[in-house]
Amino acid sequence: MADKALFIGFEDCQYSNNAVDLLISKGFDTTFWKASKKRGSKIPENIQDWNGEYIFHFKSYCILPKDFIERASIAAINFHPSHPRYPGSGGINWALYNEDDETGVTVHYLNEKVDNGPIINVYRVTIEESDDVASLIDKVHRCQFDSFANIIHTITIQGSSELSRIASENTNKWGKKTGRIRDIDKLENIDINISKEKLDKIIKSTYYNGYGPKLKIHGYTFRYSGE
Repeated sequence: MADKALFIGFEDCQYSNNAVDLLISKGFDTTFWKASKKRGSKIPENIQDWNGEYIFHFKSYCILPKDFIERASIAAINFHPSHPRYPGSGGINWALYNEDDETGVTVHYLNEKVDNGPIINVYRVTIEESDDVASLIDKVHRCQFDSFANIIHTITIQGSSELSRIASENTNKWGKKTGRIRDIDKLENIDINISKEKLDKIIKSTYYNGYGPKLKIHGYTFRYSGE
């Protein structure tokens, strides 16, 4: 009998669709939870009674409760789109702001806390001098799919015990501070006396899709437009 897998990915996301196609092609009995891109979304009614062997949390803003995670009898695995030094939100932003040499995708076992479970592997992405949020997100999303394909290959060829073995030898550790969206919102709020050097850093590390640095003065908000 085929292993049952719950795949959690964003709606209208080609990488999520490709990942589901991969699972099905490998013989998994796959349920696709198409997660909303709105924060604070809950487990949908048609998913609440799911039980099976694997949960693959690929892309969503949901924090799964412990009792739901435990419905995966073999493994519940998350694909965190950042280096483990940045658990939570904003890892790509902070990697750019801190001028890191690399970011990546951290594959780890889920527990009830945010980006806290045992790390299986870290798939690394080099940060180039020319990278900004948009280009780095694109790189990380491609790496996220590649890491997923690698994990599925390992499970289907060598079994889930191989993931446990890899995790047992992993030496990467989670960072101590869990990032929140409000931390990035705070970084975007600039002071009128900011230096050009620091402003350039904040633009590079926060501007994306119309959002980024903003100046609040005399009751008005002025936002950087990318021009």
